[in-house]
Amino acid sequence: MVYSQKFPCPVIEAGPIDNLPCSGRPPLLCQRAKRSLVQGARVHRDWNREKLQEILAPNVSLCTVDRALRESGIKKWLANKRAKLTPEHAQKRLAWARAHQNWTAENFEGVIWSDECFVERSRNPQQKWIFRSASEKWHPECIRGVGKGKGIALMVWGCFWGKNREPLCLWL
Repeated sequence: MVYSQKFPCPVIEAGPIDNLPCSGRPPLLCQRAKRSLVQGARVHRDWNREKLQEILAPNVSLCTVDRALRESGIKKWLANKRAKLTPEHAQKRLAWARAHQNWTAENFEGVIWSDECFVERSRNPQQKWIFRSASEKWHPECIRGVGKGKGIALMVWGCFWGKNREPLCLWL
């Protein structure tokens, strides 16, 4: 201790004044509870966060649930819309892709590619939100299957091959 001439009290030399690490508030969710939330979000992808909190973590706030999921890389995304594929369809597509994987651009110029589009009236525009991570974008349980239904208002068809194309065909 060093005594100052002006003040009779001792002056303590504390050294550097860097911030010391603070312990902060202890987390409300233990690792096991966080894993349970993440697993629940992956199993029940179409649940909303309120239902996740109510069933899996009723003692914490929605912000805590959001934070735990965000730390694991999971957030709500819109489900991608793709045609409903049966396992048989998927096997046939994979077999076709493997059979043609070594084709060159010249080989594909002789193939006619076509597609059609149905524009339907009174279709349900409701969107489906799911829990997933960015890498799970194309998992089957993260896709909303879109089936073909009645009430076709307009159909458009077109095709192309090589550097050629057909005009669009419209059917009412």
